Amino acid sequence: MAAIALERTIASAYRFAFTRILSVLGVIWLPGLILGAVIAAVAWRVWPDIHGLQSLHLSGDGSAGLHISGDDRDRVLQTAFHLAPFAGLVWLAGVAAQAMISVGLLEVALGRRQGPVFVYFSLGAPVWRMIGALLLAAAMVIAVALATCALVVAVVWAVTHYAAGIVGLAKFLSVAAAIVWIVYVALRLVFLLPAVVVAEERIDPARSWALAKGNVWRIVGLILAVLLPVEIAAGMLSRILFGGVRMMETELTTIVLHAASPADAVMAAASATHGLLPLLFLFNLLTLTLTTGLRTGAMAGAYRAAAGTGM
Repeated sequence: MAAIALERTIASAYRFAFTRILSVLGVIWLPGLILGAVIAAVAWRVWPDIHGLQSLHLSGDGSAGLHISGDDRDRVLQTAFHLAPFAGLVWLAGVAAQAMISVGLLEVALGRRQGPVFVYFSLGAPVWRMIGALLLAAAMVIAVALATCALVVAVVWAVTHYAAGIVGLAKFLSVAAAIVWIVYVALRLVFLLPAVVVAEERIDPARSWALAKGNVWRIVGLILAVLLPVEIAAGMLSRILFGGVRMMETELTTIVLHAASPADAVMAAASATHGLLPLLFLFNLLTLTLTTGLRTGAMAGAYRAAAGTGM
């Protein structure tokens, strides 16, 4: 497979993200709104369960975390078990929304959809293929991760029993190698798969694996080059506008610790951030639009380069 021309692909990613920003927003907003509606409906449905924990006692601080007593922990586990199906529903809705957005954006980035896009919604075959591809890729990466972890445990066990003097070194090297291997597999298998699904109209992890051969380090460089500058800029702007994420987390932790119950904590946190919500929404929407456009542009450019279809 052809090598990814890093500079040209980075340039094409930025060009797509900034010149087609309105189309990126046009693809994102309706699936995102539907997902938000699902989350809101689930939150409304499970609020009585959350409110039922109103006598829960929290202790601890921001640095040491929050703690609950043994009896309260049992109640939390029971509530969590009851809420698990709703969490699954939200997860499935998130996968569907991600698949829909990926298809819509890649159709624009790969030239399969011409002109501006102001609203996008589809439940056609490409979206279902994308859902299947995302689930299959997730299952494959999880299987590789589990097998790798099992191998690490076996290696550490063997070293502990037969070469105890180097067990510390063995743990470090085996864990580091496992992390590198899992990241390698995930990048090589997943990064180009959505573009394969849209451009070639098939679910083919083997094809994305083959296209990424010899390009994994270029993909790492590509991801860093297109996403890191935006994340740094967003972090600096967040600090200027809101005092930074860390400060907001500290303030919200303080609110939770002084609340009489989880329900009171939610209400107090909502009240404390009420004035910032419109600005936070616009800031996060802009950041999401830019990062999504950059990621899609990078993926489309990398696919065209690796597949030899031109930039």
